[in-house]
Amino acid sequence: MISILAFATALPFLAVMVLINHAQAGYRYVSYPGYVTLAILLGQGGAFVGVVAAFWHISWVAGLLLLVSGGVGLGIYAVYETVRTGQFGGRCHE
Repeated sequence: MISILAFATALPFLAVMVLINHAQAGYRYVSYPGYVTLAILLGQGGAFVGVVAAFWHISWVAGLLLLVSGGVGLGIYAVYETVRTGQFGGRCHE
């Protein structure tokens, strides 16, 4: 039930993000207003909750593994972005 509700919430926001990305494709620099950030959070967050809930329904161990691996992956991405943008003085090969 949670998985279905999460997907029902996420899918319209993800569809809107496809349309916004298409509209912004012609611009070199684009800012993200608060409502776009909210749509991103609701779309991606709802999809993640839906997938975790579906795995959890099958096996709580599988759901927990997906939740932990998703958190580790998000942490790795955050470190990569921090280094790439030079916030800690590191450099990334581009």
